[in-house]
Amino acid sequence: MPRLDHDLGYRSKGAEQRTGRAAPVAAHIHEMTDDEYEVRLRILVRIVSVCTLGLMSFAAGLLIGAFVLF
Repeated sequence: MPRLDHDLGYRSKGAEQRTGRAAPVAAHIHEMTDDEYEVRLRILVRIVSVCTLGLMSFAAGLLIGAFVLF
């Protein structure tokens, strides 16, 4: 397998200096707009509510199962 400069973090002879992998990501950071914030918040609320509903269903199943079996 070839050893690439950006994989191992060193410079080979004749290779130009490269930035780390985090540099391009850091360059794309921008201020979040209100619309983006609302969309992300809605997605988070949906995930939390689905997880909560799943846990409540599981707990109800355990409770019903305990009365049916015993």
